[in-house]
Amino acid sequence: MRETTAFFMKRPIAQRMKMLNTFKNARKEYIPVIIHTEKDIESLSSCKYSVHEDANVHTLITTVRKSLPDILSTDAIYLLTDGNVEGSVLLSGSLLVREAWDSYPHKEDGFLHIKVCKENTFGESNK
Repeated sequence: MRETTAFFMKRPIAQRMKMLNTFKNARKEYIPVIIHTEKDIESLSSCKYSVHEDANVHTLITTVRKSLPDILSTDAIYLLTDGNVEGSVLLSGSLLVREAWDSYPHKEDGFLHIKVCKENTFGESNK
């Protein structure tokens, strides 16, 4: 697990639930999202995001892409649900964050956990 998500996940479940309740009381129309990165992606400066429920996944992809310093223009990034029982599901760019929240199981802490994966779309450069 990456440093940013490990830092968040080290907190006991009761503390994470308290963070969620504080967040939900302050920002009712926002969804709390935790972003996990793969080993081949440099860690994000922040793993916690508050995303408006009417925003689509493509907006989240754009925000995450800007936060990743090692992503090249030839790299595509994909967001997947961090599924525990059903496995990971690729999130469509047109899907609303609220629909992702309602459709896919989130962990016991109440946050929507999303995994970021990258793929080199034009093959590897031999420079």
